[in-house]
Amino acid sequence: MHAAVRRASLLTRSLHTTAPVMGRFALNHTMLRVKDAKQSLDFYQNVLGMELSASLVTDLLEKFELTQDPFVPHAVHESPGSDFTNYFLAFPEEGKENLSKEEKAERKFKREGVLELCHNWGTESDPEFKGYSNGNEEPGRGFGHIALSCEDVEAECARLTDLGVQFKKRPEEGRMRHIAFIYDPDRYWIELVPSGGKKGEKGM
Repeated sequence: MHAAVRRASLLTRSLHTTAPVMGRFALNHTMLRVKDAKQSLDFYQNVLGMELSASLVTDLLEKFELTQDPFVPHAVHESPGSDFTNYFLAFPEEGKENLSKEEKAERKFKREGVLELCHNWGTESDPEFKGYSNGNEEPGRGFGHIALSCEDVEAECARLTDLGVQFKKRPEEGRMRHIAFIYDPDRYWIELVPSGGKKGEKGM
């Protein structure tokens, strides 16, 4: 009871002290560190259907004079001499092929829902490297998961099962029904939710 009152108090106080937002924010991208770039790119592209965000990468190349990585045509790393590669992925956009050069330029850094994978070179073959924390294990749990929406969670789970994807939770398990959690190659959690907005039976 006291905790609920305290949370309500904090929320009320923040509403009265927050300055007006100047313009509109958008969630452009989130970054995950990955052990093996080949495994991760295969998973996010060929299993989940994302594509390397060539338009965003082109903008980065122009803005920061980055060099192209020979491993993947549209992947980039910071500069000669750096020891990591960043890959930017997003789900395909409808109608982007019809955009003019000016319209594409206008979209610079405005695209939402981009996933950045950061690969520090050598981690895939380093026997001493034990992998990254997925944020859901003690000590110090922090990061939780990313979430993807799809039209039919059950059908997608059946497809993912056939592909050998590992599950944290299937739709019929646990208190929250109609959603699922899968693991990516680095054991990060990915939640699958129905795009129609159907909610689970109970909160977690």
